[in-house]
Amino acid sequence: MAVFIMLKEITALRSQKNNPNRVNVFIDGSFSFGISRIVGAWLRVGQKISEKEINELIEKDLNEKAFQSALHFLSFRNRSEYEIRMNLSGKGFNEKRISEVMDHLKSLGYIDEEIFTREWVENRAASKPRGRRLLIYELKQKKVDNAKIEQALQSLPDEITLALKAVRKIIHRYENLEQDVFNKKVTGSLIRRGFDFEVIREVRKILRKENLQKIEN
Repeated sequence: MAVFIMLKEITALRSQKNNPNRVNVFIDGSFSFGISRIVGAWLRVGQKISEKEINELIEKDLNEKAFQSALHFLSFRNRSEYEIRMNLSGKGFNEKRISEVMDHLKSLGYIDEEIFTREWVENRAASKPRGRRLLIYELKQKKVDNAKIEQALQSLPDEITLALKAVRKIIHRYENLEQDVFNKKVTGSLIRRGFDFEVIREVRKILRKENLQKIEN
């Protein structure tokens, strides 16, 4: 038994005013749906199209929207897989579509959890030094697995070096304070950055020694 497929005609293709990368498709004289130029590149006025093809186009367009949304999110900085998934989920994309987009991003090299973790650790060490404990906490919040975290942490300097670097970025604020107040300020700052008391004591000793040397000179 033959199956009769009703075809419709594309009667107009018009660029959207607010987004020239998208096109409004008119079927049989009426607006039908909007679509990205990439997905609908093969559409032509006068072309016959079935309901099935229309639904497939709309589905591909939703995938393209999710993909472009993820690329935009990644354009600001590298992200963990968890961050990207949560961002897409928050924009209303379902799990199946998100998984497809994640696979596509991975195949193109836009997602690499090892690189993300290493860059996170290196950037923190360079611009906002903090203790390993806080770095581990931050990365666990982003659902990075333990093996990747441990691997990335191996490139870090020792805790005292990191703590000294952190203090030297802010020490100018405390230079004219009494020693007790100075110690409290340094201690509080380093605790907030995830350093333990043993490291903090060593840093305070080094700073005290440097201060005495300045006075003697």
